Amino acid sequence: MKIQPILSKYLTALVITIFAFGCSPSDSDQLELVELPDQVQVESIRFSEFADRINAYVSTLNEKHQVLLQNYISNLENKLKAENGRTSEATCNCLQGQTNCSASSWASECCICCSNGASAVCGVYWFVAACRCGDEDEVPPGSRVGSQEVRYTTFYPKRFNDALNFAKDNGIDVKGMETEFKALMNTL
Repeated sequence: MKIQPILSKYLTALVITIFAFGCSPSDSDQLELVELPDQVQVESIRFSEFADRINAYVSTLNEKHQVLLQNYISNLENKLKAENGRTSEATCNCLQGQTNCSASSWASECCICCSNGASAVCGVYWFVAACRCGDEDEVPPGSRVGSQEVRYTTFYPKRFNDALNFAKDNGIDVKGMETEFKALMNTL
């Protein structure tokens, strides 16, 4: 009986199994979605927190990487604007007396109406637009603020993921952004 060919086949199968399963990225490094949706609605409070964390993370990148990322996003925004004639669809339909603002970026867009004298705060932080009322820090998610229901931000996960892939392909460390992205998507 020839043990060497059997042993050789066994070792080959073992090595293939180790590479196939042992060298794949851990589940914690992968988004737990089969396919990212084109767009989702995220509560504005939650999305503002996400935008703040992304802004803080991008601010830690060196200037060269910040410029590279900003140029990539600017080029895509210009391309989207050329194709559609605009970059966003954020419009406000507020009640008389409410303060409002809107913000649009390649990865998200929002518009917000604020009641009871609250200030409307909107902006684009790197490539993420976020909107909130000045009083929202004190309001739990899912509750009413003034006369308005919970507010939402339109987020484009595929676009955001494309930006992360571009950054990775160009040597930018995006682990922090990937962690925040994964956390946000897993809450939806």
